Amino acid sequence: MIDECQLTDRMMRKVLSILFNEPMKSVPDNRADWDGFSAWVNERNLMTPKTFNPSTNITTDELWINAKELKKLYGPPGGCCTIA
Repeated sequence: MIDECQLTDRMMRKVLSILFNEPMKSVPDNRADWDGFSAWVNERNLMTPKTFNPSTNITTDELWINAKELKKLYGPPGGCCTIA
C-alpha cells in the first residue's frame, strides 16, 4: 500500500518492474497467469541481495517481496465452492 490505498494490479506490476529493474512487459499478468506471475516474483526474490535493516543494524536474507501477502492481496480467490 502506498498512501493508505491498495495499488491496482497494473500499478503493483509497475512497482515490481521498477524494484527488480525489469521492463514492465516482462512482468506476467497476475490476473491471467497467477502461477507464472508467482514464479516470476519468487525467482527475482531469490536473486536479490541481502537486506539491511536499519532498526536492528543487521543484514538478513529477508526477501524483498512477501509472497504470502502478495497472494492475499492480488492472488486468485481461494477456498471451496459448494453448489446445492
